[in-house]
Amino acid sequence: MFVGAASWSVLAVGALPAWACSGGTAGSVNSFPYANSSGCNGNNGFSDYFFAVGGNGSSGQSGGSATANGTIQWSGDAYALSQGGNGGNGGTGFSILYGQGGNGGHGGSGGTASVNISSDLFMVLNNTVAVSARSVGGNGGNGGTGEGTYGEGGDGGSAGAGQYAQITVSGATVSATGSQSTALYAASFGGRGGNGGSGNGIGGQGGGGASSGNGGSAAITLSGAAILSSGQYAYGAVATSIGGYGGNGGSSSAAISSGGGAQGAGSGGSVSISMGAGGASYADSSIATSGQSSHAILATSIGGGGGATGSASGALTLGGANAGQGGNGGSVTVNTAGSIVTQQSGSAVIMAQSIGGGGGSAGTVAGLLSFGAAGGTGGSGGVVNVNNSASISTGTATSGSAGISYGILAQ
Repeated sequence: MFVGAASWSVLAVGALPAWACSGGTAGSVNSFPYANSSGCNGNNGFSDYFFAVGGNGSSGQSGGSATANGTIQWSGDAYALSQGGNGGNGGTGFSILYGQGGNGGHGGSGGTASVNISSDLFMVLNNTVAVSARSVGGNGGNGGTGEGTYGEGGDGGSAGAGQYAQITVSGATVSATGSQSTALYAASFGGRGGNGGSGNGIGGQGGGGASSGNGGSAAITLSGAAILSSGQYAYGAVATSIGGYGGNGGSSSAAISSGGGAQGAGSGGSVSISMGAGGASYADSSIATSGQSSHAILATSIGGGGGATGSASGALTLGGANAGQGGNGGSVTVNTAGSIVTQQSGSAVIMAQSIGGGGGSAGTVAGLLSFGAAGGTGGSGGVVNVNNSASISTGTATSGSAGISYGILAQ
């Protein structure tokens, strides 16, 4: 421990207690080593067994901005987290004649998450991350069940998006020691769309799945920094953006039934890792990993998977509207100068990927007369650019493809 108790705060949280949640945005937080601004979850809708209509879930609170500025030498981890609250689930609606489930609440968006390190940080612990910045969108609430002579499921709630997540290291060393540890991790995740509720009775209609959130931009910038990791599956610098999964349509079990439709997935945002030369102010930047299967730089943008249509069973059954499309991968850019070294097998120097998500599947329909739905199309990958002027050295290869250590892999 290198600092006195008066010079830092252990944890600051800019969120309201659960009983006070009514949408809106959590407060901003600026604290080191831990900054957490997370929104509370929405409340579930009430269930109604008399008037036949279930209550809607309330919306989750959005996360505020979270910032951690490390200007002191620190032994331990550090993070900034902004997370949107999940939407509440819709309530059940039931009556003899007609029952309708409540709709799910909307997920809150994540806020910006930023960590800036300008003094040495050392972390020795398995299965953890030395420095992380994460912005996470809340999931949409699920629709409630509707039951009666005619039952209609509630629709799912839309999800929140992830926002900008970034880490800057200037003139400092960040070291992670331990199996499955990572020195730097910047990530933005979109929330999952809520699923539709089921509709059951003599006639039934499943609720519709909801749209998911996009992943925001994720970035790591190194200026005169030394990034070190040791241990198996211990990475140097990882930046990723992932779109949320689309909500699935609700199922239906009735003599005449129709599954709910689904929505498309969120797209991954732009991702960048920049490793500059030191210039007049600092020595050149460097990244070094010493364990097996330990990539030095991993930059990925991934689209989420599309939602599936709801299943239907009965005498006359219809599949829901078409399944959701997969989300697109965003642009990925890696600019490197200085020096990058991996020492063991299965350890790439630079791996940069943009991947589209898979389309949703069509739900099962079973009956005397049945009509199925169409599956969703997959998403596209984005543009990947790697501009390297660093001195690079890969790990030692072993026999078989698992032992390959790529210098630069861009796809």
